[in-house]
Amino acid sequence: MTFEENKGMKLIILFTLLTSQIALAKVNVKNTYPILIPKASSNGWTQEDIGKVIPTDLQNSNDAGFVATRIGDHAFQAWFKSDAVKNSPVGRTAETVQETLKTEVAIKSDDKDAVEHKFSFQVLALQAISKIKYSGWLNAAVDYDGRSNEAKLEISEKLWNDKDFIISHTAKAEQGLSAVGLRWNW
Repeated sequence: MTFEENKGMKLIILFTLLTSQIALAKVNVKNTYPILIPKASSNGWTQEDIGKVIPTDLQNSNDAGFVATRIGDHAFQAWFKSDAVKNSPVGRTAETVQETLKTEVAIKSDDKDAVEHKFSFQVLALQAISKIKYSGWLNAAVDYDGRSNEAKLEISEKLWNDKDFIISHTAKAEQGLSAVGLRWNW
């Protein structure tokens, strides 16, 4: 016998043994349990989670160091805003400091028809951001981000119930951008 014939004979004997054993096997369906096949586990990252870490306003012209700084900053802020950190002693202390660095002032005369002027000052020390808001004759806000060395000014006035007229200016070290627009509030 050649090797090929011997191989074929072994396969026939193996097939015969397996089929004869299957015929003898008896399974009681009442005593069987379903096979639970585990679902493929996901890595737990959603599009929202990725958006918390990777900023969506990055430009192609930004250098790698700036991009890395922004991604690191977003990741740190997402971690710092998590429930585990907020409920820790460090998180509660940081929240207390943030609230301490916030002040609101309201000025109104005794006249019923007088305009009430409100000023809000806030320093977010851990994020290197300061904010000033005014409401009264119009609405205005000035935000300064110390990390990106960027200042934003926005002046708005309500035209109708759901529409505001906006004038804004953003000043960076590289450029300044001014815009006029109409904002709908849905």
